[in-house]
Amino acid sequence: MLSLKQVFFVASILAFSTKAQQTLKPLTTRSIGIDLGLGFQNIGQIINPNKDIWGLNTPYFYKVHFIEFQYEQELRKIGQYPIYLSIKPQWNRSEYKEENDDEKLRQGFESGINLGLKIKKKRNTARPGFWFAELSVGPHFISGAPRRQSVGFIFSDNLSAGLEFQTSKRMSNHLSMGFRHVSNAGIQNPNGGINTIFIKIGTSISLNIL
Repeated sequence: MLSLKQVFFVASILAFSTKAQQTLKPLTTRSIGIDLGLGFQNIGQIINPNKDIWGLNTPYFYKVHFIEFQYEQELRKIGQYPIYLSIKPQWNRSEYKEENDDEKLRQGFESGINLGLKIKKKRNTARPGFWFAELSVGPHFISGAPRRQSVGFIFSDNLSAGLEFQTSKRMSNHLSMGFRHVSNAGIQNPNGGINTIFIKIGTSISLNIL
């Protein structure tokens, strides 16, 4: 028959084991962050609105300066690939020409929110991080655009890929490049759509309980 001390010892081991399992239980990964970026039709437009260097062959000029806030939460894992939900409210400044040969550069703004799914793949390097790809869509409002696209309510469709690297226990930086299409799904004419290539950089902070 076990003595009182032996019972206490066994109970203590079981309690410690249970507590350890609870402590090691994986937490849902959540983070908040901010992205800054630039959208354009070709590389030359970064420097000069009239330059046409490698990029999209489009008969219009529409440049976007992105300011995006983001919230991410892990939904599930498929094998070694975690899938994240991303929510991105944004306020962007735009520059555009009503016609491609127009000398006047006009100023506008965009506001809206994008919902997306992001898949990540862990990088096998000394510095922790991920490769990622993301698809997102959401409603936006634009105040001005080339004549091919009516202003007001539009949808913003985005496809991007990038690199995320950890800089501290709770912080990481990321760099991405992608393609964006905006149009209004035929709600109002004209609806020629506007395509842009974009580059974004950003930082995020983990909300995990450490």
